[in-house]
Amino acid sequence: MKKFLISCLLGYPLISYAIESKIQHLLQTTDSSFSIGIEVQDIKGQVIFSRNAQQSFVTASTQKILPAALALAASKDPGLIPHLSSSFGKTPFVTEIVYDPKNNATYLVFGGDPLLNLKDLNHIFQEAKTKGLIGKTLYVVMTRPEDLPPTSPGCPHEGIEFCYGGIVSSAVINQNRVSFDLSGKSKTDQARITLDEGQPAFPVENKTHTADICFVDPIVGQWDQVQRSALYFDGKKITVTGCVTTLFEAKMCLPVLPHAMEPYIRAFLVEALKRHHVTANIVFRDKLPSGKGLKKFSYSSSKLEKLLNLCLKDSNNLVTDALFGKLTQNPSWPRNWDFAGRALKGHMEKVFGVTFSPEDDLQSGSGLSFYNRLTPSTLSQILRKIYAKLGQGFLDCLSQAGVDGTLSSRLKDLPPCSKILGKTGQMRGITNFGGYLQKNGQSPYIVTIFITGHREKEKERKSLMDNILLAILEDL
Repeated sequence: MKKFLISCLLGYPLISYAIESKIQHLLQTTDSSFSIGIEVQDIKGQVIFSRNAQQSFVTASTQKILPAALALAASKDPGLIPHLSSSFGKTPFVTEIVYDPKNNATYLVFGGDPLLNLKDLNHIFQEAKTKGLIGKTLYVVMTRPEDLPPTSPGCPHEGIEFCYGGIVSSAVINQNRVSFDLSGKSKTDQARITLDEGQPAFPVENKTHTADICFVDPIVGQWDQVQRSALYFDGKKITVTGCVTTLFEAKMCLPVLPHAMEPYIRAFLVEALKRHHVTANIVFRDKLPSGKGLKKFSYSSSKLEKLLNLCLKDSNNLVTDALFGKLTQNPSWPRNWDFAGRALKGHMEKVFGVTFSPEDDLQSGSGLSFYNRLTPSTLSQILRKIYAKLGQGFLDCLSQAGVDGTLSSRLKDLPPCSKILGKTGQMRGITNFGGYLQKNGQSPYIVTIFITGHREKEKERKSLMDNILLAILEDL
């Protein structure tokens, strides 16, 4: 009765107490070791439920919301970010061939296209050859990243399937990674290593040996043991070393780190030129020279709509960090993750009016770093201000529970006329959600949930999160 009277006097929605009661019950019956941050707001910013909302949490993939929303806003008004071209809204990444007839030289200008592959490169050279734009020297123009620390996005610290490298460079081919199958199934002296198609035949130095049992640590699995200690790529050669169990079979990949970018790119260019019976001296440089009489054509394999779907629905790390790199370019700043994160904050403040707390730290676009941190309060504020500026257009880019994306297999039996739209975040020991709950076509409610716990309890974390979302939705 006391809460009812206070709510009437202060104007708080009655549903907040029903939601609070249900969430508190769920939290009381869950694993006490979990660290949980929650904030529920209405579209006007009134807080309906809050728990540890000012505490800093690792964002994981919920951080993809920021560069994706910024890209969508810039697509409608490229002038919001000074360095973006007018074509950004349709084709954010463009690869160019520029031919200098005076010096019989060709410039291949990489634009950071995350979907560019060897097939696209072949198409580009075929077009250039047909137009007579291949000279005796091929200059490769790309930005060069600074060396990345081992905790940077793109390093395979979180799972080998996430690996990609050098994404703050503008040069991307085949996701800047080398993929292969590693199998210890055959009872031979060495494991079997088979490279994927669609890449140059990089030589392999196989220093492995097989055994029925390699590792005795039951907590760290075979995959992690092999990944952490046995793989290396220097841009020219793959080295796989160490013990591989006879029952092990997995698809592996190695990121191309900055020091290996040039030999890696060179191998692809040699392969593509060879297919068109062209020989050219390959030289790397930072800038395209100015001059008259230059001929050029442009190629894009990525449309913004497709990239946003990959970013938010499929949670593609490479695509998100490519957008992040494009949006945060600043000619006067070094090209590294720290400065790019500062630039992202600045753009979010300018475009959406977001206010960050001292605890908020952005070190990538994808969230694939344990140094990325936001408070639930900050992410809720970001989601609210994104909706205020972009409306339903942004909601349509998100995964819908039970329908598509990373939420396709979850929360399928929702109440009638209800929707859960959002971005999930998953890393070791981390299960997050940031998004919107909608009922009967009304204005959405904003929900941010961060749950951190033991890495082996992913199922429990997901179950708790789904139950919290359902509890909120039922009382809206």
